[in-house]
Amino acid sequence: MSEKPEAGSISDILTRLLRSKNTEGEYISLCGEQLIITREECPEVLARVNKTPDIILVQQMTKHNKKLLSVEDRAHIEKELKSSTPAQNKIPSDDFDITGSPLKCPFSVNGAFSELSPMNISLPSCKKKRTRNTISCFPISTSKACMVAMRFNLALKTLENATERLPLWVVCDGKDAQGTHFYGVHHNGDSYSRIVVTASGPYDNFDVLTLDHLKAHHIVACATKRVESAVKATYTVLASEDENANSGLELTCSWKRILEILTPPTLDADTNACLKIVCSDKRSTAHQMYQELMVLCGFVNGLSTGEVSWFIREDSQSVSEDLEKVFTTIRDKAQRQKRDEEGTTNFDMMVQDKFYDQRHNMDFTDLLWNVLMRCESYSDLKQNLHLVFITIAYGQVRPQIHVRNKTQIGILARGLMRGQEELPDLSGVIPLQMLIEIGIEKIKRDYINIFQAGELVTGDQLLWFVNNEDESFENMISLLQKLHVGLQVCILLHTYLNLPPASLAHFTAQALTQLREENSGAPYIFNMKLDTHTVHTLLNGLRPSSWEVHLESSHVKYSKSLVCHISQNPLIKFGLDFEELLDDSEKDDRLDDHEQYHCCFFTTVKDKLFL
Repeated sequence: MSEKPEAGSISDILTRLLRSKNTEGEYISLCGEQLIITREECPEVLARVNKTPDIILVQQMTKHNKKLLSVEDRAHIEKELKSSTPAQNKIPSDDFDITGSPLKCPFSVNGAFSELSPMNISLPSCKKKRTRNTISCFPISTSKACMVAMRFNLALKTLENATERLPLWVVCDGKDAQGTHFYGVHHNGDSYSRIVVTASGPYDNFDVLTLDHLKAHHIVACATKRVESAVKATYTVLASEDENANSGLELTCSWKRILEILTPPTLDADTNACLKIVCSDKRSTAHQMYQELMVLCGFVNGLSTGEVSWFIREDSQSVSEDLEKVFTTIRDKAQRQKRDEEGTTNFDMMVQDKFYDQRHNMDFTDLLWNVLMRCESYSDLKQNLHLVFITIAYGQVRPQIHVRNKTQIGILARGLMRGQEELPDLSGVIPLQMLIEIGIEKIKRDYINIFQAGELVTGDQLLWFVNNEDESFENMISLLQKLHVGLQVCILLHTYLNLPPASLAHFTAQALTQLREENSGAPYIFNMKLDTHTVHTLLNGLRPSSWEVHLESSHVKYSKSLVCHISQNPLIKFGLDFEELLDDSEKDDRLDDHEQYHCCFFTTVKDKLFL
């Protein structure tokens, strides 16, 4: 392959990639570099300036590329780019003065590293589903990246109009003064866009950058001095430290008027809450209810698998002794537990663990569930169910059972008290079915009580979830799980945002509607539009996890945009391999990254410069 191939050969490569989506890539020698060109899913970090789902990615060719680029199911691969570059001195460059970093701060790498010091750049995919797999690539020297991009850009121009033209991105080594990590070009109609992505930081404070300085940098070489601005800030109210184990709550605010960098949102800002619900989150005050629901789920699964995980009792008291306490309570006519206070139930009490065992309208079968769910074996369950029916049949206890209680135990108990039923046959799976029925009934009433007594939703809004007598046990459990998700939404909004009752009821109903209409699985994602004034005090006291200002200028067919992304965690960051190369003193200096700021700049110029 020639050192300087004709444009036609580059065009052929691009045509094959754009039409066939070659998963192994194409290889070429250009500008003194051995390159591999692939069609990739757009990394999340580029989504701010890249509007297509796919991109053409150019990287340095190494002996490792071919093997790593043949990974199956590439649509679900997280783009974590491992780059390995010589640790040379910074290359002074004025090539990107118009489209570079306003801070002129290098993305520092220790110059004492060896010829091939590993440096990871973590670039999550835009897809919602991600895996831990990685694609490894090696960046091109920034001094050559611009020339490589221009050569490919000229080739893109020669393609037929019918050929799809995706943005082309060159991975850079970040060794120039601006810390350039990506250089992109996009041919679209009769115009070309050039895009530079640079990174810098961390900074202990942000006095180094002002809005005036940012605007001054933006209008350099612009045909107009008019600048339009917009801001988007994200606040992490509840961090999801483990995606699979923790729920999360983020607020995203967008507004137009901006006076200073990192200012809080204005009262007229658009504010959206994004809630991620993981039912098993142990931090939730509803975790006790979730555990009870999982016990019930285990019993249901046992009907089909024949295996049940029974309760392991830590004290010496038996289930029979617990049942005797229930009978004593009924004899004393105290099965309906009363709260000390009168009036409407306060939701503040409902989000406390202690409330869940204090529902004042407990039915006899509800009390039985609380005891029998702790049976230690099938024989233990069968024996204690027999004890319940014998006690009722001999008139030793006359429980009050709600007329709408259609469980087998409820129907049998009413019949035994009237002398209309005989002791039931408890063979086979009948005892387990009886236990499941009263468990579903009890947990269903728990949710109804919380939602309605807290004035969160109406009975009609709950009807779809609870009016399910003809459903299978599995479907009933699924509906109860959805009610639990709705409760989790309500608890997060109440606990962390302290929304007024009317707003809380509105968003709870919205969550239940989404759960009814969508068949999504865990984790559950909810997006809700808030009135900014309801959370403005909270936002003023929070440090944004990311703060992004977008500056835009245009004149005739020339336009320029600058996105300045400031965050607690870098968008482009070193990985574990790089961390291992740091000495202890350098690691100590990086321990307080959560107190620092990282910057990433996306500069786009669109005109007819390359025509």
